[in-house]
Amino acid sequence: MARELGRIRQRGKSWQVEVWDEGTRHRLGRAPIGGHWTALKSLDLAEMVLAAIRSEVASGASIEQAVAPFLSRPTHATLVTTKLAAWIVRERERCASKDISPTTLREYERYVRREFTYWQGVHVFAIRFGHLEDWRTWLSAERKLSAKTAQNVMGAFRVFLRWLYRRGDLRGVPEFPSLPRSEYAPTIITRETQETILEAVPWELRGVFLAMAHTLRPGEARAVELRDYRDGDLLVRRAVKGRHPESEVREAKERNVRVVGCDERLTAWIDWRLARLSPAEKLKGTGRLFVNPGARDPEQRWGHDALTNLWGAACKRVGVSVGLYEGTKHATSTDLLRRGENLELVRKFLGHKDARSTERYAKLADRHVSDAMKRRI
Repeated sequence: MARELGRIRQRGKSWQVEVWDEGTRHRLGRAPIGGHWTALKSLDLAEMVLAAIRSEVASGASIEQAVAPFLSRPTHATLVTTKLAAWIVRERERCASKDISPTTLREYERYVRREFTYWQGVHVFAIRFGHLEDWRTWLSAERKLSAKTAQNVMGAFRVFLRWLYRRGDLRGVPEFPSLPRSEYAPTIITRETQETILEAVPWELRGVFLAMAHTLRPGEARAVELRDYRDGDLLVRRAVKGRHPESEVREAKERNVRVVGCDERLTAWIDWRLARLSPAEKLKGTGRLFVNPGARDPEQRWGHDALTNLWGAACKRVGVSVGLYEGTKHATSTDLLRRGENLELVRKFLGHKDARSTERYAKLADRHVSDAMKRRI
């Protein structure tokens, strides 16, 4: 079929390659040679173009892919913007079926509206390493994005290209340029400092922070229900996907389900919380374990901003400056590794699928030991 694909016709003093693709006729009268579009002034040049198209089709490319490099104006169907529109529709469907979170979808949509506008007028088959490298520079110089944000944007674009590849719309995903950035070094606090901050939180509000000190992410702690507590263990299976108290609750990050054992302090707080419930509420078990008693509805779930504000106030009382995530999950994870706990066990405890995420805590633990030695000296 590839050998019979297309034909060559003479048009005055020039030549033209005609290729049909499912009812669409592509007329190719120029070719990109030496970085410039050159008319097909000879039969030999036209035959070279047709041979290149046939070779691509014979090696598995679609006709659309094979003719794209020879189209001085890309067709609407092959434009990056057209493919992106289809991708976003697909991602919305995935969000509706809970395959991705609403937060991820919002980020993708924002990138399409802003950072992906760089690709307007470009067809997907033209994307090469050089184009991606120029785009990386544009993100930094024109959009003024930080290295971390630019990395997230380029990662989303890689997801998009991989989707096209899996669909068969691309023959491969081009190599992406590296984006060097400084490794984030969070504030490290000791276990004793963490306990001091927790003690500065009023007792009736302390439970959710104790849970986060057990390595629950804020969204996971906010989503825990009464029925998730059994015999001294918390079942971590859901997370709140948003900052507001009534944001949607979905599966936990990477759809992990794990059991976290409660220490004496958290167990005591939960027993205190359960003692305040009626027998019917206990039996039903669908209520929220950690609620914000300062809200209008005393059974309202915590909002992210309310947690960070309360944590910040507790830190201020004890004269420490550390973020919520760093002072709870990060601090506990680092302390576990500093005390010699097995890296693989800590990985499972934290719910990490990728060991590299846990290894970052190991680096912090090493730095923690180093700082402690300096203080001793």
